[in-house]
Amino acid sequence: MRSKLQKIIGVGASHHRLAWIQPFFDGNDP
Repeated sequence: MRSKLQKIIGVGASHHRLAWIQPFFDGNDP
């Protein structure tokens, strides 16, 4: 249960980070 939860959190965190950083840098690129 704990291992499964950590896996879901890890995938969600990495996906959220990519989804947030990508448009952040693309949008602020002069």
